[in-house]
Amino acid sequence: MTPAAFELLDVRVDDGPSSRLLDGVTFSALRGTCTAVVGHVGSGKSTLLRVIAGLVSPVAGQVRVFGEQLGGRSYEGRRAHRLDVGFVFEATGLIGNLTVGDNIGLALRYHDEGRLGAATIAARVEQVAAEVGVERELDEPAHRVNVSVR
Repeated sequence: MTPAAFELLDVRVDDGPSSRLLDGVTFSALRGTCTAVVGHVGSGKSTLLRVIAGLVSPVAGQVRVFGEQLGGRSYEGRRAHRLDVGFVFEATGLIGNLTVGDNIGLALRYHDEGRLGAATIAARVEQVAAEVGVERELDEPAHRVNVSVR
């Protein structure tokens, strides 16, 4: 059986004492699949993605990414997780005057602090591009590529 890329088990996220953003969400996606999160405005789509990315911590429930529990991680542990996870909101958020490859590697370069080096980042960008099928567009400016690539 293919392991889940991520699992949320009975996750609750609150935004203050009287505002619940997610309530008892249980959700998973298999590794190697493409999953779209859709729903009405305000239904918690962005919050769900932020929880998976480790940007928001739930007040209850469990979050596992590639089998590892996210809760209780140190700052460095959460930071390392965020370097491995990416997502795209409905408005793609690509920087139009950067190439597709530069956009893919932007977070790695921003958070690298000299640890990975240019060659490692370039290899990771090529790997990610191959995984999502955009390796031919790596050197194209983001504003010139088809919306389906963005």
